[in-house]
Amino acid sequence: MHFDWILEYWDILLFGAVRTMSLTLLALVVAAPLSVLLGWGLASGPRWGRWPITAYVEVFRNTPYMIHLFFIFFALPRFGIGLDPFGAAIASLCLLVAAFGTKIIESGLRATPRGQTEAALSLGLTGAQAFCHVQLVPALSRVWPALCSLATMALLDSAVVSLIAVEDLTWATTFIETRNFRSFETFFLSSLLFLLMSFGLRRSLLIVGQRVVARGLSA
Repeated sequence: MHFDWILEYWDILLFGAVRTMSLTLLALVVAAPLSVLLGWGLASGPRWGRWPITAYVEVFRNTPYMIHLFFIFFALPRFGIGLDPFGAAIASLCLLVAAFGTKIIESGLRATPRGQTEAALSLGLTGAQAFCHVQLVPALSRVWPALCSLATMALLDSAVVSLIAVEDLTWATTFIETRNFRSFETFFLSSLLFLLMSFGLRRSLLIVGQRVVARGLSA
């Protein structure tokens, strides 16, 4: 095996890795409040709003991510909604993460006894304050490891976006492989980079959970 080609293509690999991580982080940031809102809708929201949320969650959890990506990028322009490749990748990944995140947040919210919320309201807290401090923060502390795993899943699923010409790490790997013809070394290095990024992302989020979510719970 020879890896001397890295000196020639390191900038392309670095660009692809940064693009993959930025895509994932943007999708997570956008999907986080949507997951909380829809999770609350399933756990405590009005009954009329639960069935459309459930329909959205089931559709995105039970169909391939590649289909979502292609639908948003290729089909939506027929209805006047055109997105560039990066925008379509963020939108599709955000909807996927929010669908899984909704069920995770819902399970955490349902684990909080209703009596605690009623007690908080009787002590003078507003509905929003009771939700944030009595329901949401304890729920996040319960399901944080599952949310970290979801973030890792989003990072790995983002490898598909190269199919619509998003210049991510997978695109960079394919670009390099077609020029150096060293398939094993190129894809081995790409796999190693994905492993390091997913491990780093998960560990970083776990540390954030220990320091931020746990602090909010103690407060």
